Amino acid sequence: MKKLSDPGPFSGRSCLGDTPRARVATYAAEFICQNYPNASVTRIDSDDLLGLVEYLDDQYLDIYGSGGANLELGLTGSKMQAVAAAILSSMRKVSQAWYLSPKRFDEKRFSSGVGPIRVFDIHTPGTPSF
Repeated sequence: MKKLSDPGPFSGRSCLGDTPRARVATYAAEFICQNYPNASVTRIDSDDLLGLVEYLDDQYLDIYGSGGANLELGLTGSKMQAVAAAILSSMRKVSQAWYLSPKRFDEKRFSSGVGPIRVFDIHTPGTPSF
């Protein structure tokens, strides 16, 4: 697996939102992308499921459909971004989905309780929805 900080060929794109955490991630991604001519950073509202899926599908079509390269996803964003990645992988050929887990779990850094519940009806054209 290639580390982002390693020199050499790299092609990557990021899908980032607009929270304080996302802004820090944007700065880090932009810094890393300075060393890789094929890498770019794109800011997307991480709460817009349809927009996320459309963005990921466009990237898929550009990378795999037109270029023939394998597409790998790094699940480092929001839960909604993970849902969008799952939707894409159910419709397209995703080579690998990477997930980074922390060395340890710090219970005090996570919120408790449940926020509003949203239900999405997800289906592809020509298939029945459940």
